[in-house]
Amino acid sequence: MGIEFRSGRYLRRVTLGKRTIKEGEAAVIWSRSGRAREVCGPSLERMFYSTIRFLDRHTALPGQYLVITHKDGQLQHTAGPASLFENPIKHISIQIMDGITLTDQSECIVVTTKTAMEGKDEVFGRRIVSGPCHFIPSVNETVKMMHWTSTAGVLDATDNVGSVIKKETRTKMTTSPFMFRTRVGLTTTDGFRFKIELHVLLRIRDVTAAASTDPIGQVWRALRTDMIAVGAQCPSAMEIDSLQLKSLGQAGRLPGTTAAASATGVEFMGLTIGEVERPKELVMAEATMIGAKAKHEAAMELAKRSAELDRQKAAAQLTGADQSKQVLDADFAVEAQRARLQHELKSADQQRKLALEANARDSKLQTTRQENQVFLEFLGKLKEFDVDLTKYLTTVAPGGNIKAAPKQCAAGRLSDGSCNQHEDDRTSSKDTPASV
Repeated sequence: MGIEFRSGRYLRRVTLGKRTIKEGEAAVIWSRSGRAREVCGPSLERMFYSTIRFLDRHTALPGQYLVITHKDGQLQHTAGPASLFENPIKHISIQIMDGITLTDQSECIVVTTKTAMEGKDEVFGRRIVSGPCHFIPSVNETVKMMHWTSTAGVLDATDNVGSVIKKETRTKMTTSPFMFRTRVGLTTTDGFRFKIELHVLLRIRDVTAAASTDPIGQVWRALRTDMIAVGAQCPSAMEIDSLQLKSLGQAGRLPGTTAAASATGVEFMGLTIGEVERPKELVMAEATMIGAKAKHEAAMELAKRSAELDRQKAAAQLTGADQSKQVLDADFAVEAQRARLQHELKSADQQRKLALEANARDSKLQTTRQENQVFLEFLGKLKEFDVDLTKYLTTVAPGGNIKAAPKQCAAGRLSDGSCNQHEDDRTSSKDTPASV
């Protein structure tokens, strides 16, 4: 008895002996007469000129099912969890198949059902199974296998001949929008060829029609044709960056793509532009243009800096001139102030002199008035003594000028002691005008 479980690879001829079939194992034993019997363990079998073969065990987990093909031509599906030994006497094959899980309402499959027999012809019908569910087909049901263009990578069609695209087999499809990427070539009217990455957005409208065709491949081929027409409408390579490409998803821009999508049961919802690879000639031309622009900008910047330096130099000169003007103005103000002060001093000196002269005249006039007053008082006293004033005046001042009255002593005489009262008066009054 072996330690491990034995499978269908174990086949022995036993002349005389025994075999232990453990629990969990099964075997078919043929006798010397060719009769077969299936033994499931645990069992101890004694054999004489016999052949023993252990059987393979097939186990379907939940979500799986067993496809059993019998020797009599019958086909049986057993949903898991289930386990069955493959007996070469009864079975042609036993396969473990996975069920189809549909997670939401947008996922669906197309199921072909054998409905009846009309003579030698079989009649099939189709139905659509939508999620959420776990679908296990019955014996007369077959899930439609669709061979669509693979969307796992980028569909490259940038060469002039075309590219071989990969196909993938699928059973499920989704009615939600989905996207595939492609890289197509676009040749403008001036001969420049661009490589443009497009992200195409589609949505399945007719599940039955989409299951019978390859909508992705049809749309992709139609898109390549439309891009040729778009390139013929671009008058120059520079318009690749304009609205020529940004508006590709608008209605009417890609009529062939829209028609191909409708014919295969899908809706073309638009596209977006990804990476744009420019031709080398255009890149070199743009690099030259950018270099010339940079050189021009550098020259403009240099000229601007030179003009700024000139402006700063002129501003400095103007500032120096302003400062010189301010110095001159200050000197002129100082000189004017000095002249004004000198003028004020001169005016003050003149006014002082005039004031002194006026004071001198006033003082002299006051002195003359006082002398005349004394003389008048003297004449008055002479008159009191009955002196002939006319004779006196003509005698004293023959020139008509009387300077001042003579001074008298305390005894009424002249100050020199002379008896002639008018001796000094005649002498001192020669240059003094007479005043009455």
